[in-house]
Amino acid sequence: MKSMSQRQAGALTALFLLGNCLIFGVNTAGGRDSWIALLIAAGVSVPMLCVYARLPALYPDHGFFEIIEALLGRAAGSAVTALLIGFALYSAAYLIRSVNEFVFINALPEPPYLLFTAAFALAGLYLLCRGSETIGKWATAGLVLTVFCVVSGFVFSAREMDFRAFLPVLRRPAGDILRASGQIAAFPMLQSVLLLPLLEKQGGAFKPRRALLGGLAAALAVMLLVVAQQFALLGEYAAQNAPFPSYSALKIVSAGSFLSRLEKILSGYLLVAALLHLAVCLNAAQRGLSRLFPIQKPLRSALPLLLCAAALSGFIAGDVWGLKALPAVFPWYAAAAGGLVPLLLWIRAELRRRSQSPKKTGKSFT
Repeated sequence: MKSMSQRQAGALTALFLLGNCLIFGVNTAGGRDSWIALLIAAGVSVPMLCVYARLPALYPDHGFFEIIEALLGRAAGSAVTALLIGFALYSAAYLIRSVNEFVFINALPEPPYLLFTAAFALAGLYLLCRGSETIGKWATAGLVLTVFCVVSGFVFSAREMDFRAFLPVLRRPAGDILRASGQIAAFPMLQSVLLLPLLEKQGGAFKPRRALLGGLAAALAVMLLVVAQQFALLGEYAAQNAPFPSYSALKIVSAGSFLSRLEKILSGYLLVAALLHLAVCLNAAQRGLSRLFPIQKPLRSALPLLLCAAALSGFIAGDVWGLKALPAVFPWYAAAAGGLVPLLLWIRAELRRRSQSPKKTGKSFT
C-alpha cells in the first residue's frame, strides 16, 4: 500500500485540527480575547508536536503502538494502548454527534437519525479502507476547498464586519484567557497524537515534524480568520452563545448572485474535514486493537469499533449545548492521552538511546 507524501501529511494534519472547529467554531471561552488564547495554545502545542514527531524518527521501522510496547513493556504498553483506543473512540463519537447536531439543526429538522449516522460513519470507514494514499489526496483537496471557502467568506463579509468588537484588548482576566488556551490546546491540538499511526513507516525522506508543524500553521491561520469573522460579524455575546457561530456568521452575509448564501458551502467542506477526522480516529483505534489482540486482518476490526463510536455518540451529550460544554472537561482526558503519555514515551526513548550510544561508540574504536 502506497504511503502519503510530505505535503499530503501536512494537509491531513491541518484538516484534522479543523474538523470540530469548523462545526462549533474556535473555543470562545476567552471572549473577545479568544484570538490571544488561540495563539498561546498554538505556541504551547509546538513542543508537543515536536515530541510526536521525534518518536517515529527514533524508531523509523516500528509502528506507533509497537514503539509503546517496546518502551513500556507488554503490560504497561497494553494499558497505554487501551487508553489511546478509548481516546480515539471518544473523539470519533464526539465528531459523529457534532455532525448530526449540525445537520439536524441547520439542514434537516426531522431527519432519520440512524440512517444519517450510518451513512456518515460508513463513508468514513470507506475512506479508511482505501488506504493512506487516498486519505492524503482527500486531505489535500479538502484543505484547498476549506481555505478557499473560509477566505471567500471573510472577503465577502469584510464590509459588514465591525472590528471594534475586539476592543478593548485584554479585557478578560488572565486566568480566563489561560483557561481558554488550555482548552484549545487540548481540543483539538493534543488530539494530533491520533495522527501518529498514519504517519508511521513513511520512509527516510519523510519528515513528521515538518508535516505536523506545517499543518498546525495552516490550521492556525484558518482558525484566526474564523475567530475574526465570528466576533466581527456577530459580536462577543452572540459568538459565545450561538450553537454554530461560523454558520450563524455566514447567514448574514450577502455575496451577490454567485455566492448568494455562503452558509450552504460551509456544509460541504465541513463534511470533508469531518470524514477525514473520523477516518483518522478509526485508524488509530483499529491499529491499537490489532496490537492488543492477534487480528489477522486489522481493517476487519474497524467496523465493530465504528459501531461502538456510533452507539457512544448517542449518549455522549443530551443536546448541542451539552456538546459545546464537553471541551471544558475534555482537557483532562486529552492531557493524559495526548500529553502525558507521549512525554513519558519520548523521555524513555531518549534515555534508552543515550544509554546505548556509548556502547556503539566503544565498538567503533575496537
